[in-house]
Amino acid sequence: MMLSTAERLIPFEFQPGRLWSLWEMLERHVFFFNNALGAFTEFKYLCAEIAKEGQELPLTPNLRQLANAALYTLRQAYILSDLTDHMGALERLQRSVNPEVGHPEMPAGTIAQEVKHLIAGTRDLLESQYYFHVDGYDVPSYVTPNVFGPAVAQKFERANEDIAEAGKCVALQRPTACVFHLMRALEVAVQAFGKKLKVEINIKTETWHQIMLHVNKQIEKLQSKTSMQKKKKAAYAEAAAHLQSVRLAWRNEVMHPKQTYTRQEAFEIFAASRVFMDHLARIL
Repeated sequence: MMLSTAERLIPFEFQPGRLWSLWEMLERHVFFFNNALGAFTEFKYLCAEIAKEGQELPLTPNLRQLANAALYTLRQAYILSDLTDHMGALERLQRSVNPEVGHPEMPAGTIAQEVKHLIAGTRDLLESQYYFHVDGYDVPSYVTPNVFGPAVAQKFERANEDIAEAGKCVALQRPTACVFHLMRALEVAVQAFGKKLKVEINIKTETWHQIMLHVNKQIEKLQSKTSMQKKKKAAYAEAAAHLQSVRLAWRNEVMHPKQTYTRQEAFEIFAASRVFMDHLARIL
């Protein structure tokens, strides 16, 4: 026996922070609302046909079955869309369609009017619900666990949460918030770089210019007699060059972010920070 739409419904488990594909949105939201409201429209039409006879007749068994199936499907649609606080009209219609023992049955025409109000109320409710669309280009920044790569995740574990949040802010078009999270992540990396070079870097008070002076001065002092020393010095010099790219993208004299950033500025800082931290994680 073929199962009805309601009987085939897969239980919904809310997963906060997860992105939903357009198909999932259609399947979990539009599909059930469309089926339920379509069934109610048919129900309302059939009730109107009964009312034409001029008698206040109760629901037929077939109409009651149709109404209950539509109620079940609409209930699931409300649950899937996290609209359970707005199910009062649905509950009232449920009692009208299925009166308690000893209570008189309501005429089909009266129930059809309740259905009409329920359909209008549901449409009004759906018009008040809003969803944010994430561009396909931005999806990897949102869903990738280690958006700066596994080497960074392993080497700079303290920065992982801020890097992940920076990726989500990029995807959600919150550029200034993205840069604030990148600042916290970069603090971890720059301090590790300074420690490796045996130089004091005060991120709270020093300007980018001063930080770069410290870094470049210490790199210049490194020995480069052997091939190993030359390789090490070149790797550190490359890290300094990547840090300089971060400084140029930062567009602020100090490491603390300026008041606001555009999406383009955030993209540039995000990309430069990723390159710097990935390179640094591989050489430290």
